[in-house]
Amino acid sequence: MKRILMTSALATTLTAGSLAATTTISDVEVDVDLDAIKTYEAAKVWSDLPTDLAAALVLRLNDRIDEDGMTVKIDIDEVALANSFESAIGQAESSLAGRVQLLHGDDTGIEGKNYKTYDLSVTAEQVVAFYPDGFDTKYVAVDSDEYYAAVVSAFADNVASQFE
Repeated sequence: MKRILMTSALATTLTAGSLAATTTISDVEVDVDLDAIKTYEAAKVWSDLPTDLAAALVLRLNDRIDEDGMTVKIDIDEVALANSFESAIGQAESSLAGRVQLLHGDDTGIEGKNYKTYDLSVTAEQVVAFYPDGFDTKYVAVDSDEYYAAVVSAFADNVASQFE
C-alpha cells in the first residue's frame, strides 16, 4: 500500500484592503511519499515535513493570503531525503530537494500551463544562517531538531522569495 502524506494549508479570506497589485496565494500543498524512504530513521525525522513546511510557508506569506490566489504545490524528492541518512556522512552533504509549482486557479494553470515550476535544493551549507544564534554547527546531525528546523526554514524562505 502506497501512503502519501499530503498537507494543505488552506488560506482564509483577507478582510478589506485586497492585495490586488501583489501575487497572492490561496493554498499550499506539500507531498512526501514516506513509503519511498526505506530508512526508518529518515522516515521518522521527516514524518512531519508536509505540515511543518506548509506552515512555515504560510507564515512567511501571511500578508499575501487570498481565496482567489495561486496554489503553491511542493513535491519533495524522497530519494534526496533518504540519501541524507543512508550515506552516513553527517549533514555536510545532506539536502532537502523538491519541485515547486505555482498554479493559478485549478491544476491546469493559465491556459493549461503552470504559472511557474522550478526545482529547489537546500543543502546543509545553505542553512547555516537559519540555526539559532550561537549554535555550534560543527557537530550537528541530520536527525537533530536544529538541522530539521533550519532546513525547513531555508526551503520556505526560498519559496516565499518567489513572491517578492
